Amino acid sequence: SIPGSNFGCILSAGQNARKVHRVVPDNQASVTFATNFLDHEVFGVGDLILMPPAFVASLFASFLGLAGCKVPTEGKRFLQEESSSISDLKRDTFKNHCVARLHDNPNKDCAMMALRLLILRTVESLSEQAKKHYSQKSAVSKRSLTIATSLFSEVIDAARYSATPLQFASLILGVGRQIEPHCLGHLFPLPVYIGSSSEAYSLCPHYKWRTVDELYDGAVKSGSLGISASALPLCLVKASLQKNCAALLIHCLKCIAENSESDSVIRFDTSIEERQSI
Repeated sequence: SIPGSNFGCILSAGQNARKVHRVVPDNQASVTFATNFLDHEVFGVGDLILMPPAFVASLFASFLGLAGCKVPTEGKRFLQEESSSISDLKRDTFKNHCVARLHDNPNKDCAMMALRLLILRTVESLSEQAKKHYSQKSAVSKRSLTIATSLFSEVIDAARYSATPLQFASLILGVGRQIEPHCLGHLFPLPVYIGSSSEAYSLCPHYKWRTVDELYDGAVKSGSLGISASALPLCLVKASLQKNCAALLIHCLKCIAENSESDSVIRFDTSIEERQSI
């Protein structure tokens, strides 16, 4: 990967060393040689490690700048507040950088990996700042919590406009299964989309998805059983969980039965995904 570029993730490899000692018969041993004369080190390539994209750091800085534009500055109102034109210019600059890195990036897998990492870190930071503010109740802790909340909202909005509905559902549900259980209350419900609602909702329905049930329904409508099933461990309401499990199970059994009873001359197995989901 080239730093500052839109190319893929960083692939790094370490170096391993292994000592090799050759044994010499006693009758050939000589005191003139050092004891480690026959000790050698064999060097080789170590494990290959897939690391996040090189642009994650600059992307995080841009999100942090966007979040900071929403939080009022303390002390003398920052020279009677920044002029609205300067504030808008800063926000547009940060926004354009995020769009260029994510929305216009030809490597979608690379962008999704960057977003997954940023969502994980921002949710953990939000949970930590909320815990601090609950115990301290100070102006500093309140400001830190406000920035963390705004930062999380900006990252989620970026995920909305950078991903398709199915990609968005897979991304958020994957993060939900990966984070600690005490952070789920800060992940769901997702922040409300900040942009223009009516036009965005009609073009991209996932802009209004906020709960686990909405992500589950969206994955079902998109035709992915695997992503739909991944939402089940995150369902907190027992009745909803049982309903969704039963619906998926009935659908899978129905597809398997239809596939096995097919009278077609050419037999295709069309129930592989259903059998895997069961």
